[in-house]
Amino acid sequence: MSARLPLLHKTPFVLDERPLYEATSPHAGLLSVSRVYRALGLPALVGANLALRKRQRGFAEAQFIESISLLQAVGGECPEDMHLLAGDDCLARGLGYGPPKATAVREFLERFHDPKLETLRPQREVQKSFIFPSSQPVSALQAVLSGQVRRIARMYEKQGQPQRIATVDQDATIIESHKQAAYSHYEEGRGYQPMVAVWAEADLVLADEFRDGNVPARQEPLTCAKLAFAALPETITQRYFRGDSACHENGLLDWLNSPFKNID
Repeated sequence: MSARLPLLHKTPFVLDERPLYEATSPHAGLLSVSRVYRALGLPALVGANLALRKRQRGFAEAQFIESISLLQAVGGECPEDMHLLAGDDCLARGLGYGPPKATAVREFLERFHDPKLETLRPQREVQKSFIFPSSQPVSALQAVLSGQVRRIARMYEKQGQPQRIATVDQDATIIESHKQAAYSHYEEGRGYQPMVAVWAEADLVLADEFRDGNVPARQEPLTCAKLAFAALPETITQRYFRGDSACHENGLLDWLNSPFKNID
């Protein structure tokens, strides 16, 4: 049996009983996420494309987007989880503002919803699955995403690693949800099935499209594909597309088979 050793002999640390009055935070690592967000110029991109505030006071759109990104980084799943970032003086000092409360975040997210689009949905007996067109704020977010992709591409070029090849990898993924408004999906659950297109070589999301859970992946995949190719930087000289059997759809295949057609 080993001899008992004093605690300080086992570790190189010395315990200091004096209280620490400096700002400390269990979320200090989030400041690195914030630094990347700002280094990519996202606040300016958001400010130039997304205008949702009715008054000049309060949080800017870029601050809401940044706060939601930080919340997702710590595992938050809904606006009510904003309490995870509340009361953190160190985080607030590093950000330059205290993260908004859950009610403010929910109100911000609700501004992306356009109730007029609900009138476009056909009756269930006429058409069961329907893909809503994007609201103006959602389209603005796509512009932000495209701008971010092009900025990152310019960073690659400045480092002497210009990107010339782009493979658009497109697929739909089920997101389980127990909301009353969620529709049943093909795996016998309820939720949503958004379409996402990724630039495989750069590991960057190019575009996404909100879809109800009952919308099959093979239904109108061309819309998301067009957004994805339009988001690619002008430096790309070789474009490829990759998808599973759901992408074997006539409209998409015809469009991909016309390489000289304008990407609109």
